Amino acid sequence: MVELHEKEWRRLDETIRRGNCVLVLGPDVAIEPGGSDLTPLTSLLARHLVEPLSLSKPAGSSDDLAFAAQLVVNQPNYDR
Repeated sequence: MVELHEKEWRRLDETIRRGNCVLVLGPDVAIEPGGSDLTPLTSLLARHLVEPLSLSKPAGSSDDLAFAAQLVVNQPNYDR
């Protein structure tokens, strides 16, 4: 990721304020307010979904929300 210098941040801010630019944020920008780490909410939700499934070691990443949702859907007798 490229870090912006102070002058570049001010220029971006002014461009947005003038309506000449739209700031688009990705899905990993949302974090738990007051949380002790910077884990995205999508990762926290994925972990929350996978945790009660009692799987020894999921084949994919337990931080991947799409993968976690698929694991839940694939569970027999799981109340969706």
